[in-house]
Amino acid sequence: MKKYIFILIYLLMLLPNAKAEQTSAYYLTSSNPAVESVSGSGRNLTATIDTDTGLLSSALSPSFTILTNSPQTYTLTMSATNTTSGGTTNAIFAIGTTRYIVLTNNTVLPNTASVNNITSGSPTALNNPNAIAYQVNNPTTTTGLTATYNTTNKNWLLTLNRAGATNTSLVVPAAIPLTNTFSSMDEAGDYKATVTLSFN
Repeated sequence: MKKYIFILIYLLMLLPNAKAEQTSAYYLTSSNPAVESVSGSGRNLTATIDTDTGLLSSALSPSFTILTNSPQTYTLTMSATNTTSGGTTNAIFAIGTTRYIVLTNNTVLPNTASVNNITSGSPTALNNPNAIAYQVNNPTTTTGLTATYNTTNKNWLLTLNRAGATNTSLVVPAAIPLTNTFSSMDEAGDYKATVTLSFN
């Protein structure tokens, strides 16, 4: 009997020691996606057109806030369109190094030929009723934001290489219109263009 007890004790000693883990770890992971957003930030979006001269009562300055969470390089396009009876057309054009934006009457829509007459660079008032062109500045820039006019697409390419919120705006100064784009042929109504900023 002693022999069996001894073998039993010996077998118990051979069993591995069971130890509970002293620590346990969980690895929590969450992903932060890239942020690329553009929002309108207002400024002055309305003015009155002087019925004698076409002078804008105040500057128009649609503004945008670009938000990113990485300092990598982003490209964006700022463009403008207007509405005609034939659909939407590009509202931006240049004569030399001066840029212009065409506002069209949204109460009495002009035909596309009116806008084309202006954007040809040699407008004649008789041939562009209900469309008026005003000088427009290049988009505002800041550290980490540049803007280059694209003569082919008639819009601006913006390059951004900073994180956080960045503001830019397109300013149409309070000025008289481009010669031969404002006349008694322009009917009463709301003259508009739509300015858009988007990531490429």
